[in-house]
Formats: sequence, C-alpha cells, structure tokens
Amino acid sequence: MAYARERQQFGQPIGRFQAIAFRLAELSIHLDAARLLTRDAARDADQGRDTRFAAARCLATAADLARTMTTEALQVQGASGLVNDHDAHLFHRRAAIESLWLGSPTQLRAEVLPLLREQLR
Repeated sequence: MAYARERQQFGQPIGRFQAIAFRLAELSIHLDAARLLTRDAARDADQGRDTRFAAARCLATAADLARTMTTEALQVQGASGLVNDHDAHLFHRRAAIESLWLGSPTQLRAEVLPLLREQLR
C-alpha cells in the first residue's frame, strides 16, 4: 500500500486508480477475515475446545491469502517487484515454499472435511 501511495503515474499516485484501489481494499478485507478466524481458533483453545478444525481452517485461509497477497503485491510493484532483491519477490517465494511445507489449501481442506462432518453430527 505504501508503494501505491508513492508511485506516480499520470500525475497522481497509482493507489488512486480504481482498479488498484479496489484490489487493495479486497485484500484488506480478506486479511481481516483471516485475523478473525485466527482469533476464533485462539478463543477455542483458551476455552479448552477441540481446535483441529479451527486451526486447519486458519491455516488454509492464511495459505491462500499469502499467495494471493504476494501475487497482487508483485502486480502493484510492477517490474521492480520481480527483482530478486525486492521484498515483494522474497515474500512471494516464501509463500509458495511454505504452502508446500504446510500443505496446500486443497490438502488442508480435504483433511478438515472429516472434522466438519463430525461437528455436524
């Protein structure tokens, strides 16, 4: 977001263009949703409830969001974001690698399905 405020195009910051502003606003909403899911899981843990479902849901959401946000960051950064030394490039690589270590969102959702069925009974 800071870069969108700084970079000038056609005499104004690129963050003022509707396409970029809407993309950043949507990402902000998804980030808030991931934070709420995490707080919900923490509350369940504090109350001694089974947190397997909530934790897997948080992890799948965070993995999806990390890849989406870093991809969008690369788009907003433009060509400078593709340079190996740039933070956006570094975070994009980290999101891709950690997604493989922790399991893809699809794999996590497949693991959660039995837990969801158990909760619905």
